[in-house]
Formats: sequence, structure tokens, C-alpha cells
Amino acid sequence: MKNSVEELNSALGQRVSVRIQIKGGYQDFLGVLEAPGEIRKKDGSLAQFDQSSIYAWRIVEPITEVGKGSPLSLRIREIELAAFHTWLPRFTQERGPWQIRIDSGITKRANSVLVLGDPVNNSDHALQQEIQDAQKLFSQSGLPLVFMVPTPLGGRTEEFLRQNNWETNGEILTMIGDADVITPADENFHLEVLDNPSAEWLELESDQGLHELFTRTPASYISITQQSASRNAFLNQENGHEQDNDHEQDKNEILARGRIGFDNSWGILTRVFVKESSRGQGLGETIVRAAADIARRRNIRQLALHVDADNVSAIALYSKLGFRKHHVSGSIKIDQLIL
Repeated sequence: MKNSVEELNSALGQRVSVRIQIKGGYQDFLGVLEAPGEIRKKDGSLAQFDQSSIYAWRIVEPITEVGKGSPLSLRIREIELAAFHTWLPRFTQERGPWQIRIDSGITKRANSVLVLGDPVNNSDHALQQEIQDAQKLFSQSGLPLVFMVPTPLGGRTEEFLRQNNWETNGEILTMIGDADVITPADENFHLEVLDNPSAEWLELESDQGLHELFTRTPASYISITQQSASRNAFLNQENGHEQDNDHEQDKNEILARGRIGFDNSWGILTRVFVKESSRGQGLGETIVRAAADIARRRNIRQLALHVDADNVSAIALYSKLGFRKHHVSGSIKIDQLIL
């Protein structure tokens, strides 16, 4: 990122990303620089900004838009397999275009059959046999059989399931974004990035049971923390106690956290979470920006994430940062098939 106004003005006619420092934080502009202090946005509107308040800027190279350029079915397979490879369950089995995934039962993604197409033989009898075989594997682990079916890859499999005894278990929206157009994380927050999840990172959303799953594949674990030492020292003084410096120093409280794993050219975001008492301060946005920073440093610009389709606030946050809907997966839970 650059901060020279002169250099920015020499980039007239190019697509740029500009971050402006404003009272209480930053404001970002993305579009074509038409004149000093004027950017033409994607929707055609003209945005004006004060050049004296520029915090940083950069040229956004005109390259193929992320998630486009190949048939939709191939893109869905690529994204879903990348997500699968960064969230690897303890047991996997490939049965044609079906990916069987079994873990501890805590998450849907690691405990489901991912349907990326139909078996070669997709007659009723053949599908019935495949489903029964999968059901045996899940029953042995004490888990219900769940199919994750990305639209439109379900085809004959989804049709067969819906003709039998099934129960909709929600929809998952897959969104994709471009790390190159997401501006850097706000430096006003204290960010920490680790190669493994700390006990405090796991504790924030009671993810202790997922530690083994998390660490099966390389990933970066991002936290926003605040030091509680000064507050504790104040409370100790108020109560007439002396501060134990060795105990109080470097005691950080995690306010927000997230994870980004990598597979080939994709960065997959998961477990973005903000402590309830700290929401509304831009912490979730900062976690996603920090994840994009990490991806850029690895020369990866394609980002993807899964979010419950009814999580309106999370979808709004990701959309604000440039993520867009790519496809929807239906979660179909099978209790007892009528075959």
C-alpha cells in the first residue's frame, strides 16, 4: 500500500483502492480514479474524498474476476473441494462423486455426504444401495445421515432423496471474494495471528472439541485482543490490593477471532466470531480484512466462506467487503428412509 498523493494522481484512469482516515476510523473507496479526489464506483456513482486524509492506496490490477471464467458446475466443485481440504474430518471416503465425511458430530461440514454429482448408475435401486451403505457408516459413529447438496449438482440424487422420507436441515450459502480488493485491517485494533489455535481462541465459542479437526490442515488463527492488565491493576488499587505484575502483565482477552485455511489457489474463511459484548465496533470486519491480508502475503486472492443462508447480519458484513453469493447448498437430513 502507498500513501503518496502525487503517486495516486499519476494513476488517473486506473482502478484503485483508497483508504481515507476519518473521525473514529477509516472509509474505503474502490473504483476508477477519474480526477484528483474523485473515484467512479462500480455502480456508476461518483465518490469524492479529501486527498489530505489519505491513509493508504493501491492500484487494483485488471484481472479476471474471482470465481468466473469456467462452467458453474466446475467452479462449485473446485470451491467445495477446497473447503473440504481445509476442514478435514477424521474419516473420509470417496464414493464416485460423493464425499463421505465423518468426525465428532459437532459440525455439519465434517459430518455429511457432500454430493458433487450423481453416481454413474443412478437408478432407484443403485441410489438406494449407495444411501444404505452411507447410512451404515454414519450409524456406526452414532450420527444421523446428512447430505450436503450444492445447487445444481444434486441432480438425480437430490430428486431421489426428496421423493423419500427426508427433512430439510437448513441451507448454506457459499460466498466468494477477492483478497486484492479488500483493504488492509484497521491498525487501531490489536491483532494476533498464530499457526495453531490457543486455548483462549478455542474457548471464545466453545470450540475445544474441534481442536483436532482444526489442526489436521495448515491454517492461520486470527484474534483481536485487548490487554486487561491495566483494568485489573485499577480494580486492585480500588480494593486496596497491590498489583502482582508477573500475573497481570500480558493478560489478553480475545474479543473476536477467525480462521483461514489454504488449498491451492483458495483461502477458506471459517469460525469468524465476535464476543457479544464487543459487537458493533467493526471487529468482525477487521478479522476478515486481516484474513485477506494473510492471503495476499501468500499470493492467494480467491477467498470463499460458508454462512447459514438465514444469517442476515453476517451476509451483510461479507457483502460490504465485496463478497458475493456463488451458490447455495441444501442440507438434507435422513432419519429413516422409506425405500
